[in-house]
Amino acid sequence: MSIKRLNVLQIQHAGATGDVGRHVLSLSSGLRSLGHQVCLALRPNAWLHDCAEQAGLEVVTLALRGVFDPNAYWTLYKLARARQFDVIHAHCNRGAMYGAIVARLAQSTSMCTVHMLDSLKGLYRQQKLVATSDAIYSDLILRGLSPTRISRIDSGVACFPPITIYERARSRNRLGIRKEEVALALQGRMSSPADYGLLLRALSSLGDAGDRFRLYIIEPQDLDDAYHIIRLADKAGLLDQLTLCGYRDDVISVIKGMDVVVHISQTDKAALPILEAMSLAIPVVASRTDGIPELIEHGYNGLLFSSGCQAELASCLRSLADPALRQALGQAARATQQHRFTIDAMVRSTVALYRPGLSG
Repeated sequence: MSIKRLNVLQIQHAGATGDVGRHVLSLSSGLRSLGHQVCLALRPNAWLHDCAEQAGLEVVTLALRGVFDPNAYWTLYKLARARQFDVIHAHCNRGAMYGAIVARLAQSTSMCTVHMLDSLKGLYRQQKLVATSDAIYSDLILRGLSPTRISRIDSGVACFPPITIYERARSRNRLGIRKEEVALALQGRMSSPADYGLLLRALSSLGDAGDRFRLYIIEPQDLDDAYHIIRLADKAGLLDQLTLCGYRDDVISVIKGMDVVVHISQTDKAALPILEAMSLAIPVVASRTDGIPELIEHGYNGLLFSSGCQAELASCLRSLADPALRQALGQAARATQQHRFTIDAMVRSTVALYRPGLSG
């Protein structure tokens, strides 16, 4: 008996580069590789829009102005009726509102992946919800959503091959990292300016032991962000140990030259930069917040510090000056990622939720 291939519409409201966009891209590409039909409704002139087109995915361009854009609703409804989508899968709150209403009018199954909890407006209307961490799952239940509507599916990333000596040397050479330096990567925009200050103060507190560390901040920065970071680094006496990389479309190549990836945001639930570092066998030091402890077991495959605690962060960084510890943590992290947090596992779990009992 042949397996029914699904017809899926993915809706993502936000357009900036980030974890949610990369999640949608990986999921859509994975669904297509299993033979399912995938269409993405995306805003124009956005990172995800461009990447989806480059990947050969079908893209419908919509303005998606705010939560209530009548033209977008009408266009999506006509599309859904014409294409008869089995599932309309939205991502985050704004996309959830569009997806739920259009799915109900078109008599399709509605579903939303919850990557973070900023609002519940569109989630109550969804038939199915996916929580990407136990922390989000618990938050949804505490806010009154029925557990019967919520499923747990971990985000997944590519299983990268081991970094070769040549790749590491080339990356470090391009960034000007000396052999004796310990390169720290901070990826992504922080949720609060205080997060930058916490890391810089922790590095400064190491004294002479901190001289070996060099910090690379990899994120899209506007001028205000850059000036703020520079002022903080100057105050901490670390200007000579700071490099602002700005937006990079070769983030993985840059990370291959790093010794440690740091995740210090006190509110960010996004996990993809952590998982990518784990896949590359690069140790991670991260704040013990939200779903992060579900990825990292302190002392086994990474290091954790209490959110906002400068002393604990400094202690973690001091420990990671030891190359033997970095290697041990990195190898354990890679094993964890490849066992649990893969794109293939994420895609197949999602397909099973689209149609219970259906295999890819």
